[in-house]
Parts: sequence; structure tokens; C-alpha cells
Amino acid sequence: MWTRYLNEKLKPDEDLDIELVNKQIQKLPDIIKKFPKLSKLCAWLIVKFSFLKYPNSIQKVAYNTLLEIFYDQEINSWTKARILHHLIKPRRGSLSYIKRLNTSPLRIKEFQPILKQLIAYPSVELQINSLYALYEILERKQDIINVIKNIMPKPIPLPIKDIVNQLQVLDFSSTNLPTFEELIPDFQESSYDNLTDIRY
Repeated sequence: MWTRYLNEKLKPDEDLDIELVNKQIQKLPDIIKKFPKLSKLCAWLIVKFSFLKYPNSIQKVAYNTLLEIFYDQEINSWTKARILHHLIKPRRGSLSYIKRLNTSPLRIKEFQPILKQLIAYPSVELQINSLYALYEILERKQDIINVIKNIMPKPIPLPIKDIVNQLQVLDFSSTNLPTFEELIPDFQESSYDNLTDIRY
């Protein structure tokens, strides 16, 4: 299978044909739309090529393709939530991928409007992941509260209300902010696997 080939054979330490790899990466949005069953692996692939130690030109193409996926109205909310899941997931011994964006003001500037757009979609899974992504990159909890008040569709789902209540008592200046799993202990990755292929 083509996606397995991309995942298993195109490793960062291999001698890669950069032009060919970039063309393969740019096909991922179309593959997601044509073959929804491959969305789970494609979501990981776009994150993998964007953030692992591939040559800069591959990372750049992958990151731009990742942004394209977020903006594409034909790509389902489950896939976007899955990509965000990989970005916000705590990494043992290193920063989450989304926290690495903090090293680039330009990328953060690009990413915040995307998250605010995604949080407006009527998908609780996508809203939760977008909210936590904002939590990872914004410096003030009031910024998150403003997003929820002004952008999120009403009525606000109970899981989102629970998150907001917990965020209001957190010290955002702390270097030891809790993980998403600590904020919402009942939210399990397996819940993604039960979602249907809902298109916007």
C-alpha cells in the first residue's frame, strides 16, 4: 500500500529523492478525500514529514500541505482532529510538536487563525483539540476564553465547559502546566476510532 510505503520506507535518515518525496507529500490531501479509510495514516504522515528530522525542503512542503488540509473544506473534521491530536500529544523527553511552533513567530502567526477557524466547526472532537492547541501556544487564558465566547458555536458542549472551568484556575505563567490528559482524564484516543466520516 502506498501510504505504508511512505511511512515505513521514507525515513529521515535515508538517502531520499527530495523532489519525489515532495510530490508524494503533496498528494496526501487528494488521497484523504478519495480514500477516507486511509485518513488515519495520512494524518500521521503529514505530521511526520513536517516535524521529524527530514531535510528542510521536505519539512517546508509538508507543513504547507498540512495548512492546506486544515483549510480544505472537503476534508472531514475527523482527519483534522487527528492531525491536531498528533500535534498536541505530549512527547516523552521533548516538546510536543505544536510547542515547537513557538520557536517560529511566523508559524505561530499562521497557525492561530487556523485554530480559531477549526474551533468554530460543529465537531466536539475538533473543538477540543483546537482548544488544547490554543492552550499550548497562547500566553494568556483570557485569550482562550475570548475565543470560546466569540467564535465557538452555541450552546457550548459540556466537555468544552469542563475544560474552560479548569483553564480558569490554571496559572499560565507556570512552566509545569498540566497535560491535556490531566485536564480531561476521561478523553481517550480510542474515541477517535468511533467517529464517522463526517464532511463539513
